[in-house]
Amino acid sequence: MAQFALLLCCVLIFWLYRTDRKLRHLPSRALWIPGLWLVLVCSRPVWWWLSSIGFDSYSRANKGAVDDIVITLLIIGAFVVLVRRNVDWARFVQSNQALILIYAYWLVSSFWAASGSVSVYVRLFKDFGHVLMALVLLTEAAPWAAIRTVFVRVAYVLLPLSIVLNKYFPEIGRIRNRGGSVLYVGVSIHKNSMGLTALVLGLVVLADLLSIRNSDSGAQKVDRLIRYGMLGFVVWNLVMCDSKTSLLCLIFGTLLMWGTTRLTALKNPSQVLFRFLAVFLVVALFETTLGISDILLDSIDRDETLTGRTQIWQWVHETYMNPLVGVGFYSYWETPGALKIAERFPGGLQTVHNGFLETYFDGGAISIVLLVLFLIIGFLRTVRRTLQNTLFGRFTLVLFIVALIYNYSETSFFRFEPLWFTLLMTTIDYDKLLTRREIVARASYARCETVHSGSY
Repeated sequence: MAQFALLLCCVLIFWLYRTDRKLRHLPSRALWIPGLWLVLVCSRPVWWWLSSIGFDSYSRANKGAVDDIVITLLIIGAFVVLVRRNVDWARFVQSNQALILIYAYWLVSSFWAASGSVSVYVRLFKDFGHVLMALVLLTEAAPWAAIRTVFVRVAYVLLPLSIVLNKYFPEIGRIRNRGGSVLYVGVSIHKNSMGLTALVLGLVVLADLLSIRNSDSGAQKVDRLIRYGMLGFVVWNLVMCDSKTSLLCLIFGTLLMWGTTRLTALKNPSQVLFRFLAVFLVVALFETTLGISDILLDSIDRDETLTGRTQIWQWVHETYMNPLVGVGFYSYWETPGALKIAERFPGGLQTVHNGFLETYFDGGAISIVLLVLFLIIGFLRTVRRTLQNTLFGRFTLVLFIVALIYNYSETSFFRFEPLWFTLLMTTIDYDKLLTRREIVARASYARCETVHSGSY
């Protein structure tokens, strides 16, 4: 039965690809690079996939080397593509100073990193790969069409495959937590990682559905039904892996996508900002007086300590670190104090479960200031794009807010995860990175793509 289910899953994936290719073509072969990158950040390490297809002894003996080689090749490939597209690197640095500044600070942090400079260089190199992959997508002729194509086709593979692995291949799709309970992880390594994958892919599938509904692309009823089905797979995976943070973020993101559609219809842009701030203040008032977050947690049977997260936050605050510069990029969990905290958990612990706290302990107050600066600039950029009344603009705002909410109880900032990759992709200023010749070519292609792929 298991083999038959896997065969049906492969047939379904093949049919979904064939149907999608009739609706739209892959804009360029270069998109295979960020596509493979997205598969890696959404699923398991390279060595694990190799071991599952017969290279078990070699891949397990060379886990780090295998992953480093594949990731390095993808990053080199992305850089070559960007060079061939004549990207103006000086303008990129000038237009994204906050982003470059924080990565430069992380590089300097290698001098006092607890994990050692070589380890920091490797981790930082991988993380900066997100930026290059995002640029490959953003320098396409029609960036929004390219993003949707890549993310939706990755969703075609990972979402149904996760369901099959969870149900029919428990040795792959399930693990046991610290208390011995079974966790459904699908193609990922943990239930929270699976939830994050479903969240990010689900938001893009939702945006793709809205795009083809509003376009004159000739999309048939079956194309819309496929996307409804994929959203069903998203919810199925979220419920199965029991990732409540991701499920709440998906619900909120869906409502926000609907809300921004109404807001951008207003004639006066100032009304959009006023209403947004008004809603934010009302929510903050209710949280202060009524404790909305506690009510929501009770409704989903989650304790007010966020499944022990508040206890973890208290413990990490009791450990020693330099409040100004921290312990170095991605190094906190290799310090003596953090190792003692991890020993309290039978399965170990590798995250603070709060992106802002994690950034603070890694880089101190300086990293928090730089992160906040990056987020403020990114927020203003997404608001500007939203007011242009494009679906891409609305998606960037929704993704930005969802990322902030997610990082309250989980960590995705500066991590090899799909939410950080997507956040970078939606906040990078890319409008002036190409030469005039490339801009003309991109605009010409975009006009054609708009006819086939909806609002740009």
